[in-house]
This record gives sequence, structure tokens and C-alpha cells, in this order.
Amino acid sequence: DDSRSLGSAANYEHLVDPDRARQRRLQADDRLHGAFNDFVDRLGHIDFAVQRARLGAARATPPIGKSGGLGGEGLRGDPNEKAGIKTREEYVKEEAAKRERERRAQEAALEKDPTYRRQQEALREEERAKKDR
Repeated sequence: DDSRSLGSAANYEHLVDPDRARQRRLQADDRLHGAFNDFVDRLGHIDFAVQRARLGAARATPPIGKSGGLGGEGLRGDPNEKAGIKTREEYVKEEAAKRERERRAQEAALEKDPTYRRQQEALREEERAKKDR
């Protein structure tokens, strides 16, 4: 029963304590609107004529270069690049080069291992022996 009486007192706070209710409404209004009115009031004495004139003036454009771009360099780029699209042959060539680099890196890492080095030397000796025959 007490909870109902407290709830009803909260609903009629403006009647019981009007100053506190007014302060709470102001705080809620500030939270809701983010104190925007205060910001606008602080800007009240500033004259925005210069900004309006700059917005109204035409933008100065740099000279257009040969390829149609601004400032000499083309906006469209090199038409021979094909926007990164590769032919099958180009892709195969790049992949082969990449695989070769990876293979060399793996061999270099394996060459640091002494047992692998000994095995490779033994294989090379066998190959030389076969060639000599």
C-alpha cells in the first residue's frame, strides 16, 4: 500500500515540490535536446557573412590536363591497365613467379638444417656418378 502512495506522490511532484519538478524537467530537456539551445545562444553574436560569401562564390578549378584530369594528372588513369583485370597468361606467369619465390624461400630455410644438407649432398654425388658413367 505504501508503494502505491509513493508512486502517486511521484506523479504529483509538481504539486508537492514545484522547484524540484521544474529542475528535473530542465535536466530531462537538456538530456533530450543535448543543450542545443545553449550552443545556438553562444553563436548568436557571430556574423556568418564571410562564410555565406565563400559558399556563394564559384569554386576555383585548376587547369585541365591532356588526359582530362585536374592538374595535369589524369583522373581516368592508364587505359592499358584495364583496371587490374589480368589475362590468363599474365595470371599464370605471376603465379609461376610466386611459386618459384616460395620454393626458393623453403629451400633456403631447409638449407639451414644440417641433415637436409647432407641428404642433398648425397643426392648430388649420386647424380654426378650417374653422369660420369
